[in-house]
Amino acid sequence: TEPFAGITAWNPRHERPTPARNEAANRELDADLAALGLCVLPAAGFDPRRTHVEPSFAVFGISIEDALELARCYRQAAIVWWDGERATVAWVR
Repeated sequence: TEPFAGITAWNPRHERPTPARNEAANRELDADLAALGLCVLPAAGFDPRRTHVEPSFAVFGISIEDALELARCYRQAAIVWWDGERATVAWVR
């Protein structure tokens, strides 16, 4: 499979905005991704027990560097990067 990044705008850093603010932030991220002309599919990020789920995007055609920069703009701590064989957490610096 093609590499892709899992990115969200929900819950920046350690903040926990209201669902309405999280949804608005994700709409902005979706618009930014569309403006870049990238292939985007809806996705969900979740903890191992699936007790916490964040609406996200699977973004194809983006480099890991560009995905991390985009995540930095939305004050995220990390993204999920699928290299075509395995998924890893890539931390924003």
